[in-house]
Amino acid sequence: MRFVATVFLWLVTTVALAVAVPTAWAQKNVVDENGYSALATSAAKDPPLQKAMADELGTQLKKLVAGTGYDVSTDLLQGAAGSYTASAAFPGQFAQANRIVHRWLFTDSVQQTDESGRWQIDLSPMLSDASLRQTLEQFGIEAPSKLEVPLTENVSDSVRPGQLRQLSTWGPWVSVGATILTGVLFVGLNLMGSSVWASQRFDPAQPGAVPVEVTSMQFAWYFRYPGPDGKYGATSVKLMDPSAGGEAAVGLDTSDPAAKDDVVAGTMFLPVNREVDLSLRSVDVIHSFFVPSLRFKQDAVPGLNIHMHFTPNQIGDYEIVCAELCGLGHYKMHGMVKVVSQEDFDKWLAAREAEKQ
Repeated sequence: MRFVATVFLWLVTTVALAVAVPTAWAQKNVVDENGYSALATSAAKDPPLQKAMADELGTQLKKLVAGTGYDVSTDLLQGAAGSYTASAAFPGQFAQANRIVHRWLFTDSVQQTDESGRWQIDLSPMLSDASLRQTLEQFGIEAPSKLEVPLTENVSDSVRPGQLRQLSTWGPWVSVGATILTGVLFVGLNLMGSSVWASQRFDPAQPGAVPVEVTSMQFAWYFRYPGPDGKYGATSVKLMDPSAGGEAAVGLDTSDPAAKDDVVAGTMFLPVNREVDLSLRSVDVIHSFFVPSLRFKQDAVPGLNIHMHFTPNQIGDYEIVCAELCGLGHYKMHGMVKVVSQEDFDKWLAAREAEKQ
């Protein structure tokens, strides 16, 4: 039941997080006028947007000059518009224009329409740029006090001022609420999962668990079983010879009576449906004992003997990898866990004991 509740809480937390993150972003960068303006300022530095605005301004300039009788070079007008949109003054004025658009979307304060009912925005402040004014003056044209451009091509019920007003009212509450809910669910998930985590690290293995010592070194894994006496023999760093492998690699002191029946192997054999009492140690640097298929992972730290316990519940072969960058040979530091029946495990262990006789 705890597992089902934990999985359900994890799913709800994930959904809440998926809602909270984009909601918070939208509140900050879309619903809030200052955030929307800052977003527009950033967008105005994008070359494709600058080109699109230059094209629109160039079109409006051509209309202004068309009735003057001058033979106007459209390239000149377009070049002046392009220079303006690429200048440092453009982002600020583009942001100001977008503030008006924002108010049009989120409030009823913008009431500019033309004779056909289209909603408009005034772009005349953009004509105050020195390069544009100079170009217009060459043709005897004074920059108009207004240059209104439609925001909508036609009027419809689906596009109207203040259409998103509800978002500005409820958006902050939704954003804050989703964030708080995510935090509460996250804390609840941790509280529910903490007992499972703690049981693996602080509670001892049950009586009758299979003891296995895992020794990690650059770049190999060795697994030691204490034998029938249930005691590990003494080891010494002075006796270690990684190049020899086996007992010599872990520094087993063969003069210790408890070491006589210790079995050292390069492959971990485990009986299915039986708890394993694991002791992890490292000879040189930090390694990480990771068996992805068993959902088991724990660092091995030099100077520490770290105890963990778990129960494999399915027969099969599972790869061991080192999940900590431990040196140039890290890529080849892998091993194998073979989960077998209790009968096959007993036979394997007995065969290894017989080899020592």
